Amino acid sequence: MAEVELGKKQTFGEQLNANTEKQVRSPDRQEVGETTAEMGKDFLKELSSAISTARLKGVKGKLYVQVVEQPLQWGRNMVKHTFFVRQTRPTPDQCTYLYSHEEGAEAPVFEYCLPEVAHLPFVFSHPQMFSRKYLQDITNWVKGKLK
Repeated sequence: MAEVELGKKQTFGEQLNANTEKQVRSPDRQEVGETTAEMGKDFLKELSSAISTARLKGVKGKLYVQVVEQPLQWGRNMVKHTFFVRQTRPTPDQCTYLYSHEEGAEAPVFEYCLPEVAHLPFVFSHPQMFSRKYLQDITNWVKGKLK
């Protein structure tokens, strides 16, 4: 409940607004964009770890890391990333990221990211929100031309 000044009564609506305002300003509350940077750091650590582990196991030459994104049933708006290291380029599929890494290279190369099929209508109806490469990769994927 919001604190009430002596001699002043608050209506239920005023109390509700005061409580909502406190919650909005709460340092414990996170907005969507606020967690993206930290998630990105973890993602890059996992990607580097997958590549390092494969190299330590003796994988030579070019390798691919396919990252599959799966929603968690117990966590609303939460996803799990599973990293698969391969020596052959995988067939493009929904909810995946693909990176390649040449032996001796400093960093992996981003190949593509593909959304869930259910999101395609939104992506194509709001092209201004996405990069040209992303839209081109999705278009090629839908046409069966993404390699």
